[in-house]
Amino acid sequence: MTISTVYFAEASPEHTETFFEVVESFLKEHPGIKRLVVATTTGSTGAAAAARFSSLDVIVVSHHTGFAAPNVNELDEDNKNSIESSGAK
Repeated sequence: MTISTVYFAEASPEHTETFFEVVESFLKEHPGIKRLVVATTTGSTGAAAAARFSSLDVIVVSHHTGFAAPNVNELDEDNKNSIESSGAK
């Protein structure tokens, strides 16, 4: 089995589409995968993944409250609602 790793020079929403293409390519080669775990900060990547990969069990993981600053939760409420309404966790 061959597994490729893709690195980005910096974190950026501009890489989201490329990330999704890499995931789709991997999923085509490994059709038995039923669950996808996605990291997100504001929830935009999580919401997009939940919509795009709705045939999978999508689990979205965000920063914990207080990561950026005390008592601050970076997960946008609209994105959280979108993630949950798409059936993701």
